Amino acid sequence: MIPRWRLILNVAVWAFAIPVFGLVVAMLSQRVFRTNTADTVLAHVMEAVLVVWAFLIYWRCVPHVESVLRRAIYFVFFVAVMVVLGAYALDVAFILVALFFGV
Repeated sequence: MIPRWRLILNVAVWAFAIPVFGLVVAMLSQRVFRTNTADTVLAHVMEAVLVVWAFLIYWRCVPHVESVLRRAIYFVFFVAVMVVLGAYALDVAFILVALFFGV
């Protein structure tokens, strides 16, 4: 697979997983864990999984270069794209959770 397609597909799956994780966490918090502490723990676990997953995407899919400056530019661009996509995916997650479970 072409490396840039691998990067694009991994980032797209990461962004798609945020609403899915949001729905799973909302379902678990309503049916299995009914305390506020459990909701907080589940949210932090979801955030940790997403951050580790983003790091693995960066490590595996962003091209390795010799120049430290170019590597820093790649990192800044990658983080900016992930933040923007994550914000939009989080908005979608909030909408889906509100539609399925109410506010």
